[in-house]
Amino acid sequence: MINVRQFTTWHRPGSRGMTLLELMVAMLVLLIGIWTIAAGFPKLLANLTSEGERTEMARLVQRNMERLKDTEGALPWAIAGDPTISPYSEPEDITEPSRPANAQENLLDVIGEAFQIPGAQPDAAGTGAQASSAYVLQQGPAQWCNYPETDSYPFVYILIPLTEQRVDPRVAGNPMLPNSFYVDEANGRIFVPETVYTYDGSESTAWSVDELLVNYAWAETGGIANRPPTHYVQDERAIDDAYTASGDWYFSVRATARSGGDHDFSCLIEGRTAAQAIVYFDREEWDDADNLPDGRGRYVLNNDYGVELRFHRDDAGLTAYVDYRLRDVEDTNGISAESGRRKLMMIEDHVINNEAVRTDDVTGDSYAEVKLAAGNINDEMPLFSQDLSGTELTSDVYLLAVDLTTGAIYTGGENITLYDDTLSPKLERGFLDGVVAVRLDIGDVQQPYVGRTMRFYYSTLDYHNVQLQKPARTFVDLLTAQCYTGPYLDDEANEPSNLVQVDYRTYRVLSRDTDGDDDIIETSMGNMDSIVLEFVAYVDHDDDTSTAPVLDDSAAVEGHTISVDYVWYEDAYTPHYVYGEMHTVPPGANQIALQHFSYYCRDDYPSAEIIAVRGVSARAMAWWLTRKGRQQHVAIDSYTLKGTLGFTHRIR
Repeated sequence: MINVRQFTTWHRPGSRGMTLLELMVAMLVLLIGIWTIAAGFPKLLANLTSEGERTEMARLVQRNMERLKDTEGALPWAIAGDPTISPYSEPEDITEPSRPANAQENLLDVIGEAFQIPGAQPDAAGTGAQASSAYVLQQGPAQWCNYPETDSYPFVYILIPLTEQRVDPRVAGNPMLPNSFYVDEANGRIFVPETVYTYDGSESTAWSVDELLVNYAWAETGGIANRPPTHYVQDERAIDDAYTASGDWYFSVRATARSGGDHDFSCLIEGRTAAQAIVYFDREEWDDADNLPDGRGRYVLNNDYGVELRFHRDDAGLTAYVDYRLRDVEDTNGISAESGRRKLMMIEDHVINNEAVRTDDVTGDSYAEVKLAAGNINDEMPLFSQDLSGTELTSDVYLLAVDLTTGAIYTGGENITLYDDTLSPKLERGFLDGVVAVRLDIGDVQQPYVGRTMRFYYSTLDYHNVQLQKPARTFVDLLTAQCYTGPYLDDEANEPSNLVQVDYRTYRVLSRDTDGDDDIIETSMGNMDSIVLEFVAYVDHDDDTSTAPVLDDSAAVEGHTISVDYVWYEDAYTPHYVYGEMHTVPPGANQIALQHFSYYCRDDYPSAEIIAVRGVSARAMAWWLTRKGRQQHVAIDSYTLKGTLGFTHRIR
């Protein structure tokens, strides 16, 4: 007998299969989800690409900053431009030629880039002849200012420290000692020998003194409790050089130009002066036949591109400094622009390795590969089409490479290439991908730059730009800075040829009013509880010497870190010193308030001195355009406190 229950299907209570309608609804929901993901994928991909660009540029900025910090002296004393341009400024539309001045293109002047003149390298022909020493500029190509004059940018010079002697060389029987100086406090004059010396072991080299770089403190007439207002000055290039009867030089500090009226010069403060002799190198003529220096103390600026300086082989080992203006162009990435704007470009260092990646099918030569940080290299507008004199180059240059060891210069097609379909694999996207093929050998002869570092220069279609921004190493108080300008000089010929050396590094002392309205008023250190330093600049130098220059807020220090050393007096004989008080100047502002005044300070004894104001930060920035045409930037700030920032004052 068959048990019917064996053929009965058992169902869980309430359980049933999916109907066709339910299946269609589920498929519709799934399709909507897939469509949503697919629709958002391009945006997600764009975000990933954008973040990848930002990460790569941040790495480039970090490498740039570390390269400069790790190279002794590579950070210049300052990078300056128009003092009213904020380092944070960006154009709303970088393709608009009438856009306002911005930090990307208008920070042009590099002041005090220090380097050691390298040893000479064998000439390119391989004969072993010691031709010259090459130094590649750190911040970018320089231009030949005021061509063909020889007394303009770039300035190359050495500094020779001098030791103070306490006996007056003007008195019979007191000779001027070698590499020394003597201070006449009453007249503000500093006496130096006509000739100073550098030493290489037992060998000495004589140099003629051209200028004097001085740190000093000067006193105004008057004051409180026999303590006149004192002003400390750093890195001033003294003026009014003249001979004494004995044939020695003397220089006058600029503060001596303040005679008559308020805040006039009284004297130099004893024991507060340090000096270095400035010896300028002579620049070879533009059309120098061999493009090599003819002797010691001379240099050549590379005439085609301005990327390097060449020195005589016997000057190797000297620590030198260079002031230069970055090369500007008639157009900026193809846009007609006013003079004084530099071309946007990328500057990168890469070590050339000996790993062959490509081979020339015809010659059999092997090539290594360098991947630049940015693709879309500009193949529409060349990096350089003219040399420094404005003469058309033989062929346009889209990529420039310089061997940092020898100074050898390579352009596209000359041992480096961005496009060559004879290579295996073919190099057809070098401009687009930022890939450079570097020849490793010619036949059986390996190229000498393998293992060396090359610096690459190029511009991109996306307006990539890497820039270093640095405030002045030292700032000048307003009363001294005024002596740099025409109204405070007896002779206009004494005006410095480059006022940027003072315009962007001027401060004045203010005080917050205590009547409740918090006004800022100029002071000679009154109300010691609220001293403010305001950074100002001369923005309009009137030709009429009876009219004082126009002052404006200096935006060049916005966002940078400033260190202040100062002293305040509890009474006439009780000084309190503060060293290295750090302040970051807020964006959109130009004032900092000093903080470390003690509660012992009395407003009825308003006496204090600002010893030094220094810029102690540097900022590396990179800009680029996104795929949507929006400008982006990334910045890395770093302190520059590990190195010597200037002379050390002797404070008693």
